[in-house]
Amino acid sequence: MAESRARHRAWLNPTLTAGLVLVGLVTVMALAAPWISGADPGTVHDPVAGRYLPPGSERVPLVFADGRRLLADRVERHGAGAGAEVVAHRRDRVETYPAAALVNLPAATDAVPPARVFPLGTDRFGRDVWTRVVWGARVSLAVAFLAVLIAATVGTLVASIAALGRGWVDLVLMRLVDALMSIPRLFLLLLLVALFRPGTTTLVVVIGATTWMTISRLVRAELLSLGERDFVLAARAAGAHPLRILRVHMLPHALTTLLVMSGLMIGLVILLESSLSFLGFGVQAPTPSWGNMISTGSNRLLDAWWVALFPGLALVATVVGFNLLTDGLRDALDPRRHGVDRSRFRP
Repeated sequence: MAESRARHRAWLNPTLTAGLVLVGLVTVMALAAPWISGADPGTVHDPVAGRYLPPGSERVPLVFADGRRLLADRVERHGAGAGAEVVAHRRDRVETYPAAALVNLPAATDAVPPARVFPLGTDRFGRDVWTRVVWGARVSLAVAFLAVLIAATVGTLVASIAALGRGWVDLVLMRLVDALMSIPRLFLLLLLVALFRPGTTTLVVVIGATTWMTISRLVRAELLSLGERDFVLAARAAGAHPLRILRVHMLPHALTTLLVMSGLMIGLVILLESSLSFLGFGVQAPTPSWGNMISTGSNRLLDAWWVALFPGLALVATVVGFNLLTDGLRDALDPRRHGVDRSRFRP
């Protein structure tokens, strides 16, 4: 009973709770992007009157049948029927349009298009920053999860071959891993991305192919340690095939190390993806990514600070959330941190 209560308290540690909250919020935001953003992230609302609107700005959108989009400070409707006109006050000028040319005009005879609020402002193209931050969460998380999945798969495969082969197989593979880890990762990434066409798919494959080495070394060390345990030695003595021992007895016990390391790498990969996108080698415009959004607003920090600030805050919150989640998960899964004296439960 005491051990059970200690385990329960370990799972309720504040670090894990804070990480779950942050990661959960970002994940929900990414999954629900089409519903909570309310628009396409590439929609240019107004390339002239919609440029660099500050956070909280309220404008009236005018959507025309020919696809044009304009923003007005105030809109009035005059007349009724086929001859009705819409008078739009746009910055320092007044423009008049036929009501029949608008597709977002309510059916009521005296109604005008509803106003739209831009909670995080707009960028230089008149695009909603809130919409792009939300959709950028989907892109950044997708790149991170897929890249870490590739890295975890390759790293576990190499570690398993090294742990089973031992001898010269282990020596050759680990020296290869050491050689790859000695190359500065950023320069290697820039080289590989420059050799291929920049894009989301290229970014996922390149990051995954250059981040598996750390996972490989950790999983190999865990597998070698497990190989000396009594239950593994008993399975070998019973004549079990090495692949079955690996699949049934060793990999499940190494899963905790793999999960913790993968969770930590997700935050690092998000930072890496943002860095490459900031440099122009990652996710390409107009697809929103936190990295290319920060790059777009980096030259207007004084007069349009919101363009880079809000995706930067989202990036920081996500990375901190995954780091807290990983630390809390490691503490929760470590029996030495449960505060229970196991000697009392020994016969």
